[in-house]
Amino acid sequence: MTLLVNVFKRGSNGEMLFIPVEHHKELAGFESWRETLYGSPQSIQLGLHLLSKLNHEDLYCASPTDLDRLHTECDTLLAHLDQYPQNPESITCRIQNIIDAVELARESEAEVVIW
Repeated sequence: MTLLVNVFKRGSNGEMLFIPVEHHKELAGFESWRETLYGSPQSIQLGLHLLSKLNHEDLYCASPTDLDRLHTECDTLLAHLDQYPQNPESITCRIQNIIDAVELARESEAEVVIW
């Protein structure tokens, strides 16, 4: 299975109204990355509080503060790729998708979900 990153707004009934992007921009990594990357001991040690939640649950970021923190955590992860066994190119591409989703959410006054 694959982890996805999506940008959405809440409808009047609380439903998720997704903002469309190219399919490859939705990819946030393999399902196994919940444990081996985002929720790994290295990520926890780096202080990646939001991303490490993916080890146990899906991640929803709605507030500007959460979006800023998610962007910062992505930058931190990218700066420490040498600590992870996965392919650095693959990680970089997937993290860039998350950063792009954060930027789109800011522009659209929307939320980000990684699931």
